[in-house]
Amino acid sequence: MSMNSGTVTNNTASGTNPSLQEIVKKAYRQHSTLHEIDDLDVMETVIIGALTASMPLSDVLKAWDLFRTQFVDWNEVRISSAAEVAAVFPKANDPLQLAMQLKDMLATLFQRCHQLSMEFIRENSISETKEFFKRSPSLPDLAKQLVLAHIKNQQIVPLESWAQGGLIRAGLVTSAQSSVQRQRLLYDQLGNLSVIHTVLALHEEARLHPDPAIEEAARKRAVKEKEAALKAAKAAKEAARKAAAQEAAAKKAAAKKVAQKKAAEKKAADKKAAAKKKAATKKAAGKIAAAKKKKAASKQPAKKKVTKKKPAKKKL
Repeated sequence: MSMNSGTVTNNTASGTNPSLQEIVKKAYRQHSTLHEIDDLDVMETVIIGALTASMPLSDVLKAWDLFRTQFVDWNEVRISSAAEVAAVFPKANDPLQLAMQLKDMLATLFQRCHQLSMEFIRENSISETKEFFKRSPSLPDLAKQLVLAHIKNQQIVPLESWAQGGLIRAGLVTSAQSSVQRQRLLYDQLGNLSVIHTVLALHEEARLHPDPAIEEAARKRAVKEKEAALKAAKAAKEAARKAAAQEAAAKKAAAKKVAQKKAAEKKAADKKAAAKKKAATKKAAGKIAAAKKKKAASKQPAKKKVTKKKPAKKKL
């Protein structure tokens, strides 16, 4: 491969690979708002680097626009919840983790300097800047490296390790070189290109050439996750079926118990009513019998009262 004049060629059947200039021009064509990322201060450079390490260029540009429209300033980002900040870049590899990293950086900066400006880095040496980041909360490496390249003019085009792999597969750089050599050789090809725009364009290009092994691992992971999801859904469905069956059985048992209770109450009520009716019938029969007896007695002739005559006294 040749790295001269910004054009990398190979002699395989794949033909000629794109030059650095072509890759950046393609990014401009596909993402017109890329031109708006310009004249960044140190804090903005950190944010752009962190976003670029974690998501495709289209999502970086969307997130950048949301940062400017949804938050008044970086202090509002500092005092917002991690969930609110993560909502700005939902397509990041781990939105919540990235949000917490940015918030931690802002909080530490506020505690140390009582402000959220990082412009003091312009006065620091490269070694002092590196030391500052070492003593600061964890950030994506690209965020720190981009500050060194864009603000401190370190002569490299910073790249994440995964991006270097993609660019090797794209034929733009070679695996025969070290990471530092690749980044320096790309810097030598910059010409009048913006470091920021070049870094964003190269990471976007790298995403088009993923590592087959990583892709296969991701595919297998996706298959396993899908199988696990189907298994979980099946288990949930079976659990719901059993729960429904148990609920139906419980309702049936409760209904049977209610029916038995009602039947027992009806039986007891019927028995009580029968006894009451029997008693009423017996009482009525007694009254009728008494009435008949009284009536019969009233129809019999009255008996004459027999008076005994006293014997006449004999005369003497």
